[in-house]
Amino acid sequence: RTTYITDPVKIDVPGQAETEIEKDGMQIVLPAGMHTFYVQATELQAIKEPVFRLRNVYNVRIEDKNGLQLQAKAAGNDATGKKTLSWVQEMSDLEILMPDGHREIGVIEKMDLQKGEYLYLERKGYCIIDSTEGRRPVAWFCHG
Repeated sequence: RTTYITDPVKIDVPGQAETEIEKDGMQIVLPAGMHTFYVQATELQAIKEPVFRLRNVYNVRIEDKNGLQLQAKAAGNDATGKKTLSWVQEMSDLEILMPDGHREIGVIEKMDLQKGEYLYLERKGYCIIDSTEGRRPVAWFCHG
């Protein structure tokens, strides 16, 4: 299981304490200092409120916009009423071959993928890894 996003936008949140969280069924530690996240551009653009939540981490407020790189400030931990965005920390491209013949390129967390492996892409569905060679791994979409 992993988070899958298209059109990633980088969000940097400086000056953060070490933070331990659960993500995709694993415990991970975000080290003290700059926390970097990649979120889906279309989901970010759809948010109308000034504060939103990075899933399982904390709330943020965008302070500075510079193209596809944003600077944010932590804005508390109360998730009540906040729009929540899924995120990826260490990106790896993934090309998905859809049943209708079109190809979709997105990103997942960097991981060691094996040909024939089944992978659940959060909010997308299941796929089977077809190839791990070339510019990016390629997977066949199975069902949502």
